[in-house]
Amino acid sequence: MAKQSVFRDFIAALRSHWRSELPKVTGIAASLGPTMPKASTFYLGFAPQHELHVFANFQHSRKSWEVGSFTINIILAKDRVAPTDCGLMFPPDDGVSFVEGSYRVGSLLHGKDKWWQLNAKRHFAVKDAWRASSYSNPQRVLDEAVIDVTHDVLAVNAIFGIQHGLDSKPATQEAK
Repeated sequence: MAKQSVFRDFIAALRSHWRSELPKVTGIAASLGPTMPKASTFYLGFAPQHELHVFANFQHSRKSWEVGSFTINIILAKDRVAPTDCGLMFPPDDGVSFVEGSYRVGSLLHGKDKWWQLNAKRHFAVKDAWRASSYSNPQRVLDEAVIDVTHDVLAVNAIFGIQHGLDSKPATQEAK
């Protein structure tokens, strides 16, 4: 039997945690193109100040030597579908003039790229990658990663005026 992916285990643990802690943050119903797969993309809510929908896409490394490493792309879209141009963008200098596109969570919050490392390794391409306090207990690694990711997602919600994932867009606009 094939071994379960640590990234899939992480996403399952995150979904479970968010069901109780961030119940309005939801998985998407269907894939929204290659940059927003159903398995690893979440709808965070509507950013009223920017009039944009906010998604979090968990992008795992496809490099065989970086198994268990991932980053988060924050995707802003005018509608609840993938934006037409989903290339990576840099946050605006003024911190408010966001446009539709994809932004790395590390650039938004920390001024540099951020990757999480779920497997113990001696070397990782990103110098300041998140690492667990210990890799001796796989469940503890997942728990620590879930807490750190949740902290960053709440910070993203604060930047965009989303109250704990609540979709604050008026129902009359949502029907568009």
